[in-house]
Amino acid sequence: MTPAIGVATGMAAAKAAAEYYLERQVGEATQRTAAYYAQNETAAADAIAAGQGCAVMPRADMAPDVAAALALDPTKPVGVGQLTNLLAGLRADGAEIEGSQRGVRAYKHPFQGL
Repeated sequence: MTPAIGVATGMAAAKAAAEYYLERQVGEATQRTAAYYAQNETAAADAIAAGQGCAVMPRADMAPDVAAALALDPTKPVGVGQLTNLLAGLRADGAEIEGSQRGVRAYKHPFQGL
């Protein structure tokens, strides 16, 4: 999945974005073909059974510490609830990401003002 530019501004916006990303936009045959080439036919079958348009899978080569920090299992597809939490800036389980800075409204470039 290629993320869109931007950030969900709250849980409702994150849920709407997650549902949009997972809605069926291609036919089942296309989904099954993509899953075949990605060597993940089980995830596609589960997504099709759930009425989803895709199976959101974490990268198989994701660093274990990143997966742990985001509460993701790289061998399992990400569900709507987990994707909603991730898009809202939380861990997949809904907990805060350790060290995250919530509510930051401005970014100051480190070289600004030199």
